[in-house]
Amino acid sequence: MKQIIISALALALLGACAGSGAQNLRILQQTLAQLQTDQKTPAADPRAQLSPSLLARQSTPLLYTELPAQQRKALMQPLDPDAQDVVVWLTADGASISLQKGIVIATRGLGNDLLTADLGQALQGIHKKRLSSVRVYRHLNGEDAIEITSFICDYHRQAERISTLRGEYDTTRITEDCAHPDTGIVNVYWVDRTGIVRKSRQWISTSTGYLTTERLVD
Repeated sequence: MKQIIISALALALLGACAGSGAQNLRILQQTLAQLQTDQKTPAADPRAQLSPSLLARQSTPLLYTELPAQQRKALMQPLDPDAQDVVVWLTADGASISLQKGIVIATRGLGNDLLTADLGQALQGIHKKRLSSVRVYRHLNGEDAIEITSFICDYHRQAERISTLRGEYDTTRITEDCAHPDTGIVNVYWVDRTGIVRKSRQWISTSTGYLTTERLVD
């Protein structure tokens, strides 16, 4: 049964190369859901079934995401593949995350979503070696009122070679350590030499927790 599911995922990826963007994502997402729910499959992690050779055949940009607190995993494609600064990534069921140069600035459909995030100095901290910044997050509370949380963040960098589903990359690991009087968060970004965030772990909200991303197809 496990081999059948792996083969199905391979066929989904190969078939996706010839279909429309929306159709591609539905095929991939359905196969991903099968991998996650099939009780006879020992390895429920779909990453283990995605090989570099299969991904190389996929022409549309592709992002793999996880919400560990919710045990959710999804493949996402951009709403506009040609978008440059801010890219909205969509799941097959309509959930979305908005990334500005790889940094989360909004989510929809995840539960206790991030309404908006002001990056400001954070972009310089992550991409231009600034040592500290102020980050502002906005969420809706139970009464549909906007709650604003501001963090003071420090940045730490170190070179790190990472392994991804597409292969290995020389990156700079950037740890964003953010403090608030009531709480603290730690975001991590692995940025390659071209400025692409290859992997990340980013805070969304108190109940949603952290979102992890991995760039599969550029």
